[in-house]
Amino acid sequence: QQIHSEIPFSMEVSEAPRPNDIYWKNVGKSHKSLEIGSYVSIGLTAVLCLFWTIPVAFVASLTEVESLKQSIPFLGVWVEQWPPLEEFLAVLAPLLLIAFNSLLPILLGFLSSLEGPISSSVLNASLFVKLAVFQIVQTFFISTLSGSVMAEISNILQTQNFSKIVDLLANSLPGQSSFFIQILLVLTFFGQGLELLRVTPVILSLVRKYVGPNLTENERNATWLGISPLAKPADFAYADVVANGVLYFMVAFVYGPIAPLTSVFMALCFVLMISGFRYQLIFNYPPTPDSGGQLWIGFIGMAQVCMIIAQISLIGIFALKKAAFAVSLMIPLLVVTILFVLYVRKRHYWVASFLPPQAALKVDLLRNEMDMSFLQGKYVQPALVSKEDKYPENYAHEMEQQQQMTPPCAETDMANQEA
Repeated sequence: QQIHSEIPFSMEVSEAPRPNDIYWKNVGKSHKSLEIGSYVSIGLTAVLCLFWTIPVAFVASLTEVESLKQSIPFLGVWVEQWPPLEEFLAVLAPLLLIAFNSLLPILLGFLSSLEGPISSSVLNASLFVKLAVFQIVQTFFISTLSGSVMAEISNILQTQNFSKIVDLLANSLPGQSSFFIQILLVLTFFGQGLELLRVTPVILSLVRKYVGPNLTENERNATWLGISPLAKPADFAYADVVANGVLYFMVAFVYGPIAPLTSVFMALCFVLMISGFRYQLIFNYPPTPDSGGQLWIGFIGMAQVCMIIAQISLIGIFALKKAAFAVSLMIPLLVVTILFVLYVRKRHYWVASFLPPQAALKVDLLRNEMDMSFLQGKYVQPALVSKEDKYPENYAHEMEQQQQMTPPCAETDMANQEA
């Protein structure tokens, strides 16, 4: 073992990503900027997870025009003067809600970039963890607490009958399974319909076609402001899709033992998503660089967290129902699960994160020679690449014709001018 520098934090060594996977914006950042970026990213992500409900609830309240008239008096005057405004607000609210939720991956992706990853794979892995935590905290827990559970608690507070709080909570918590089944079924069917029909890429490509630059063939095929033409689809959003899968696993783990019908609907959702995304990955989306299993490692960690949360929830429900025997059987299972998670996290993640020398040696022996010339010039920033790559394809042919037509004395004058 040896260190690469005697000065702390002056050098950090990691595996080199593939040349087409480098995130050049973060290359060369100082340790101070990386530390500040990590703290800012973690803090803002926590704030976003806890308080995202407030703006979403405001957007959702646009459908309740009567309540908006009471809270915003001048809006009632506008609705009376122009009655179609009420229908417009009712239609606008769901669209704003979808657009508002679509901003979440963009915001969390920006926060993940502040942490300083030098490859897009690590950036997507960090984005996946944030989206998965958001799904667990915001979509699962807050939706559960803001559903029938809070309604039952408010009824108890109004009637002052606190003796029934345990029975009401024990009966209302399992009833949330139907709520999540409806949400995930709508999310699956609606999402797969949009995915297979490619509604979003078609709309964005039309915007790109009529608004972006279209003078030359290169301009028409280039990405403009993050919008790609329809014939050049964007990369598959692995982080967003896999993070949504965490919510499916969370609902299946928690409500599968309570309401077994939940497992049937979750299996139906998985079958539809597997067939839909497999078709899209084979025929539509371009191949992306190998991430080295970064998302898989994060997903396994999130699945373990979901297992522990599900077992704690089951213990709580059995305790509310005063099932002492069931609680006594669940506690050893929870202890074994926690010990298993701690055991796996000791060394298994290291084996999955780095390539063992034995595996690398087998590949090297198959090659019979160590020719590394294919890496020459690959790890160069795009701004430092030779300018010849930016010339048109027929540049060399035109220069050759020009040299043939130019007299020798003219070539000498041109060389002196270029010098």
